[in-house]
Amino acid sequence: MDGYITYWARDWTREILNNGDEGPGQLHVLARMTVAEILDAEEGAARFGLTRRGPWDWYAGEHKAMVTHKVPRTCADHAAIGVDGTAIILRPLSAAQLAVIRLGPKAGAESALKLRGGCVEINSLSGHFRRMSDDTRNLFDSLF
Repeated sequence: MDGYITYWARDWTREILNNGDEGPGQLHVLARMTVAEILDAEEGAARFGLTRRGPWDWYAGEHKAMVTHKVPRTCADHAAIGVDGTAIILRPLSAAQLAVIRLGPKAGAESALKLRGGCVEINSLSGHFRRMSDDTRNLFDSLF
């Protein structure tokens, strides 16, 4: 079974960088789950009583100059419905662990995160989602 990681959208990372925020440089794994079903985003949000234009998109639109890496957001076209999820807590990755991480498209070669001084460059985390290499999946599995 393949493992995937979700990213921020490119426009979101651009706004963060435009506001002078390069983040703390430390990457955290928040949680994991087994994906049982993938739905259209609006249908997935509706299951939880939400509309696609959620409170964070409103906040970002009204407060663009305040957008930083600490403001959560998504612009996903699809929603993953999960089972067997873990608690959402900060699980920091060390510089040695960051060096192991290799991510790629669904079909294609994986590549390393872009690091500067042992810290993750925010542009390494833009896009939508990426498939984990086997070594990356093993690393993430060891965190739970």
